[in-house]
Amino acid sequence: MYLKIDDNVDQRNDPWIAARAAARLFRQNYESLQNWPLAVVAYNHGRMGLVRAVRQVGSSEFNDIVQEFKGKRFGFASRNFFMEFLAAVEVERNSSRYFPDVERAKLIEFFEVQLPRPVRVRELVKKMGISQSILRDYNPSYSDDIWQGRAAIPMDVSLRLPRESTGDDPRVEFFEKFNRNVKRVARKSK
Repeated sequence: MYLKIDDNVDQRNDPWIAARAAARLFRQNYESLQNWPLAVVAYNHGRMGLVRAVRQVGSSEFNDIVQEFKGKRFGFASRNFFMEFLAAVEVERNSSRYFPDVERAKLIEFFEVQLPRPVRVRELVKKMGISQSILRDYNPSYSDDIWQGRAAIPMDVSLRLPRESTGDDPRVEFFEKFNRNVKRVARKSK
């Protein structure tokens, strides 16, 4: 849910987009189930599976569901998903205690734009003066077909670029540069 997945784009491979989609799904699960532990388990097991569990057990208490629900697909992974989630939260909140010698990565700053039309990577690299490897690092959801020039970046997905601008809104600078280069190319072709 909330992700584009087709031959050219698989947003499950993009940690930024996948995280936003997961947050939306958690919120939707909570709005339906009115219980955070069940909303988290529904991320793994499915919201309707948890609705059936609540109905079958007659309780929306997490412990009651784990102990009493006998659904065919409610196995080890679903029963333990909430506890695994809590363990991950604990490790993240106290990462320096668990991993004292691991330095946190620097914050990655970027901006996103919607392209005015489908654009091939080679054209974007040439017009924007940015390396393909940097583009690939910032846009992990694009397929190999896009990176190898067999398909264009679609205009219905965001293009993420490193934030290097000194201006207030780097998107304005991007489109000014992109459009200026488009005009130059058009003039040369006449």
